[in-house]
Amino acid sequence: MNQQPNPFHAMHRATSRRSFLGLGLAATAGLATASCSSDGNDTTDGGVTGDVVFWHPYGQETRQAELQVAFDIFEEEHPGARVQAEYVPFGDLPLRWPAAQQGGTLPDLMINIPENILPMHIAGVIDTDALGSLVEELGGEPFFAPGFLDKNGRYQGDTFAIPHYAHNRLMLYRSDRLAAAGLEVPETLADVEECAAAMNNPPDFFGWTMPLSQNDIGGGYLLWMITRSNGGSLVDPEGNQFWASDEVRAAADYLGRIASQYGPTSAATTAIGDTFNRFHDGTASMVVDTAANIAVANSTEGLDPELVASLNGTHIPAGTQPGHMVGSVAMTIPVDANVAAAHELAKVLYRPEVHLDFLLSIPMFHFPATTNIDTDAFFGEPLIAQYKDTVVAQTLAGIDEGSVAGFEDGPNPFIGPILDAKISEVMIQDIAFGGMGVDAALEKAAAAADEIVARIQSQIS
Repeated sequence: MNQQPNPFHAMHRATSRRSFLGLGLAATAGLATASCSSDGNDTTDGGVTGDVVFWHPYGQETRQAELQVAFDIFEEEHPGARVQAEYVPFGDLPLRWPAAQQGGTLPDLMINIPENILPMHIAGVIDTDALGSLVEELGGEPFFAPGFLDKNGRYQGDTFAIPHYAHNRLMLYRSDRLAAAGLEVPETLADVEECAAAMNNPPDFFGWTMPLSQNDIGGGYLLWMITRSNGGSLVDPEGNQFWASDEVRAAADYLGRIASQYGPTSAATTAIGDTFNRFHDGTASMVVDTAANIAVANSTEGLDPELVASLNGTHIPAGTQPGHMVGSVAMTIPVDANVAAAHELAKVLYRPEVHLDFLLSIPMFHFPATTNIDTDAFFGEPLIAQYKDTVVAQTLAGIDEGSVAGFEDGPNPFIGPILDAKISEVMIQDIAFGGMGVDAALEKAAAAADEIVARIQSQIS
């Protein structure tokens, strides 16, 4: 499966309890300087005053509690400033920011995904100078996982997003059903289809339950991952589209066929978040999701212990190559922000102890894309230690080798709007449940994508 050692994982095996991943002396010094008021640990305001409007996508109470710890530290060190935090879900941002731009109510600091932030940058709504100087204050390039910014947060030389954490999507499966079918853990596209057929027993349970709801972008993610597994792309950073390519056609045919033969029709209304329930109630034998899905099972009271013990995962199946898809949950600074306050709040959020506590607030939800984490403390968390050699190692390898959806050739201004338009979800549903032929469905999808690409190209020009 082309699994290479992840720098974070390799460093964990070689470092001491107190060492921070990848932080040389210069980077450590830079982080220490960034932590102080200019020093950060100074209890004076350091010239930082006014409210800091902070948008974040963290709805869970445990994550919000860790954010509040950071807010309290920030406000204690800067008595003239206050944090106004607002929960803005990932899917709400594409509609939310244009209205905020018009109304002059953009936040000072925000967290979302690069696919949603890049269109803001194209529209001139991101202060890349402020973000670039924040990168330097944090310690520069050594503060981030090697290559991560260039792959997932830089467009034409400008940094528009820096990672708060990362994850990677996996093929999660029921090991008990796999064993009962006499099959090995799937590695290839053909393996996954064979496993889906063998673990399909409708209406009790289905081989592979896909999130194809048009209220979500799960189908778009699936199409991109399987297209990447075939060695192809949906659209490149210049706007060239590949809906008519053999690689995209094979992915569309594959997903439509498996969804119709080995999945429930309820996949048409299943969103990414619903895969938790589908997997944990026993109705799904396989789902594509992150390691967080297994983490939820281990922390949910009342689930059958044998079911929980049977949940496991592996890499997204390979065709000519693995289809790793990285999730980067990233920070940015919009234009006209209170930059001084945004910088100081961001630096508190990235302090090693604050950042580590956030990553471990829901173990296996968050994986580091920065180098400020005590590796022994991270891997020593009991649930992470339990899955260290399986879904944790696979997640870290995927983060190292993969990219954000559509960013395989670097940040791509077209992929976010195409995914958000639900073109892929409509196409897969047309093939799987609507009786439409693959070529007709692809032609329909290409026409819808053409309009989006033309609009984005006019904005860029």
